[in-house]
Amino acid sequence: MKRTTKKMRSLTAALFTIGSLICTANGSVILNGSFESQALGSPGRIDISNLDSWSASGGFILLERGINGTSNIAATDGGQFLSFGHSGNIGGTIAQVFSTTVGQQYMITLDLASIQGGAAQTIETRVYDETANALIDSAASQTPAINNLWVQGNSLLFTAVSASSRIELQHTFGSNTANVVLDNVKVSAVPEPSSALLFGLGVLGLTTLRRRTR
Repeated sequence: MKRTTKKMRSLTAALFTIGSLICTANGSVILNGSFESQALGSPGRIDISNLDSWSASGGFILLERGINGTSNIAATDGGQFLSFGHSGNIGGTIAQVFSTTVGQQYMITLDLASIQGGAAQTIETRVYDETANALIDSAASQTPAINNLWVQGNSLLFTAVSASSRIELQHTFGSNTANVVLDNVKVSAVPEPSSALLFGLGVLGLTTLRRRTR
């Protein structure tokens, strides 16, 4: 019984280590993806030209906090979000350069919603090889024509081709009757299939060992 208990403890420790490595690999590699670092003191909204870790250009972009009386929607991650397209000004873009590992796959995810009117809005995600300034891939995400309904945008899977990549998010389609909000932007490293398989086999082994012990 003691030997079995020791085996279970060893296997549990190994699984914990593997799980930690996988979770670490899935952590976002970009900064300020939920736009929290420049915290607004109370619910409200301010115009931005640049944001911590991001460059901003074009359109009409606001940093907003909480349900502030104008945008009656709460953030999906933290308390703040960005809004684009005010007064019909589309084209607002934010960008960030981040470190990548050549050959490593990454997944880009984001949340978006239409506000101040139920009209479809589109945000396009682009990722570039920063070294060569070459587009790697892009994906467009559209909100439903429903006011204040957060949805998860289309994810974008890409393989890094240099040690430096760039993400751009641009408001490419809108209307005079609504704006779009963006939150919870993440770029996460995708675990190697062998790591995920090893973790699954470990869980299966632990389950089998527990059954035998009982």
